[in-house]
Amino acid sequence: MNYNDIADYVEYMEKEIQKMNDIINKLKTCKKSHQDWYNSSMNVILKSNISGNGTPEINNIRTLKNNTDSHYRNFRQKLMQIDFMNMWIALEKINENGNNVYNILKIDKFINNMKENYLKIHDFRSINVNSSQDYANIINTIDSMIHYYNKIIIEINNIKSIRESLNVGTEPSNFSIRLLNEDNKFNATLESLKIIENMYNIICLITGISNEEYPLKYNRIESGTVLASLIGNISAVAIVGGVIKFSYEVYKEQFSWKARQEKIQGDIKVRGEYIKLIKETAELKLELNDPELQNKLQDLEKLNSELFKNNPSIILNGEKIGIPELKNSKLPDEFFLTGNLYKIQDNDKSFNEK
Repeated sequence: MNYNDIADYVEYMEKEIQKMNDIINKLKTCKKSHQDWYNSSMNVILKSNISGNGTPEINNIRTLKNNTDSHYRNFRQKLMQIDFMNMWIALEKINENGNNVYNILKIDKFINNMKENYLKIHDFRSINVNSSQDYANIINTIDSMIHYYNKIIIEINNIKSIRESLNVGTEPSNFSIRLLNEDNKFNATLESLKIIENMYNIICLITGISNEEYPLKYNRIESGTVLASLIGNISAVAIVGGVIKFSYEVYKEQFSWKARQEKIQGDIKVRGEYIKLIKETAELKLELNDPELQNKLQDLEKLNSELFKNNPSIILNGEKIGIPELKNSKLPDEFFLTGNLYKIQDNDKSFNEK
C-alpha cells in the first residue's frame, strides 16, 4: 500500500459519506432548535420575573413551561422524521472497502461512533416518558455525531489537499509502473527501477534516440508497494511499456498448468516481437540478423526476466499484468522454462520488412 491507495480510497469514501449529508443537516437542524429553545428560556429566566405568586410571574412561568413542552415535542418529531437508512448503507460500504487503511484513518472509530449514537437516537425516539436526563443525553449524542462527521470530512480534505500538492508543478508522466511485491527490500526496489532505466537506454540505442537529450526522469515515487511515475522520450517509453507487457504475457503463459505439464519449450519469437514493437512505434527499418541488434535484444530479454523474477505482478500504466497470486514471490531461475524460448526463425521475412 502507498499514499496513492489511501487517496483513492478517500475519494471513494467521500462519495459514500456525501450520502449522509442530508442526515447530518437534519441533525444540525435539531441541534439549532435546541439552541434556540435554550436561548429563549435563558432570556425568560434572566430577564423576566418568575419568582413570586403574582400574575406576571405565573404567566412567565407558564410561558417557559409551554415553550419547553412545545420544543420537546417538535424536537422528538424532527428526530422521528430522519431516515437513517442511507447512513447504514454508506457505513457498510466504507467498512467493506476500508480494511487496508483502518489504522491510518481510524475509520473504525468513525463507523462505531455513528452506529452507537444512532442506537441512542433510536432508543430516545422510542421512549414515551419525558425525561430531562434523556434529553440532555441525546443532545450530547447529536453533538458527537456531528463532531465525528466533521472530523472525517476534515481528514478527507487534508488527504485530498496533500495529493493535489504532490502534483503541483510536476510534468504529466507518460510511463508509470507499480511493483506489487510487498516484500521488496529497498535494494531490490532500486534494482527493479534500474532495470527499467537500462531498458529505456537500450531502446534509445536501437532507435537512435539520445538518452542525454531525453533522459528518463522520475517524476514521482511513492513508497509502500512502489509506484514510480516517469518521463522520457514518448516513443522510447511507449516501446519499453510494450516490451514489458509482452514479456510478462510470455512469462505468465510459461507458468500455466499446460505449459508446465507438457514442458513446452516454446516457439515464441520474443526478439522478433520486440523488433515489431520497435518498428511500429519508431517507424524504423531494422535488420534482424544484425549482430549488434541481437546483442541489445538479448539484453532486453535478460532485463525483462529479472524484472519478472523480482516482481511477478505489476501495474503498468494502470493495467495489472503478470501473475497476481505470486505478487509477493521472488522466482528462482529454475521456474523458467529453458530451451528455444527465444529462438528466432531467420526465414521470417516479416521481421525484415519495414
